[in-house]
Amino acid sequence: MEQVNAKRTVYRVEKGKKRVRIELKMHNKKLLENVNNALLSLDYHPLIYLERNRLALARQEEVDRYFKEIGFHNPKHTKRYLSLRENHLSRAPVV
Repeated sequence: MEQVNAKRTVYRVEKGKKRVRIELKMHNKKLLENVNNALLSLDYHPLIYLERNRLALARQEEVDRYFKEIGFHNPKHTKRYLSLRENHLSRAPVV
């Protein structure tokens, strides 16, 4: 069985902005395409960059949905996502 070597990152799109992006980098292009297809089947709109071995979720509502529905295995990514979104979510209007 081939070992999967993937790097997932969570980062702010622009300094001073509240938008967060999730990016997955892996060298196995077939697996990257499979992840892309799986996300598409779940009604996500991933951006795939095969030449750079990367896949990204850039729509903020999808990044938030990914966090709620799929989440992160690594607690470091959860903590980073929450810290980047904290100010934005705390200013959301109460309805």
